[in-house]
Amino acid sequence: MGPSQFIPSTWAMYGGIVASADGFVYQKSADAIRRINGGSGPSSPFVNQDAFIATALLMRDNGANGTYAGDRLAALRYYSGWGGASNPANAFYGDQVMNRKSRLAQEIQIISN
Repeated sequence: MGPSQFIPSTWAMYGGIVASADGFVYQKSADAIRRINGGSGPSSPFVNQDAFIATALLMRDNGANGTYAGDRLAALRYYSGWGGASNPANAFYGDQVMNRKSRLAQEIQIISN
């Protein structure tokens, strides 16, 4: 769903969707995105700001910490789940993400000078 391509169950963890006796409902106090950006209504995976805040939270929860190893692991967990992150067949994805991160950091340096 949305620009970050969340599956509904992952979005629910950050967007305040919780299980209740009546099924799944929105609970403002469980909306981690609203706690960060202070919005008034439910967060939405189709709103860029909400989606990218949720992406950052997911990556943090997957182990991203600003180090090469932590960020690569978070990318692998995003791609293949926690169990698949150590599978060598998935290494290409973590490598591609880290190569792109390096390239973007270099491009930011160029425009920052």
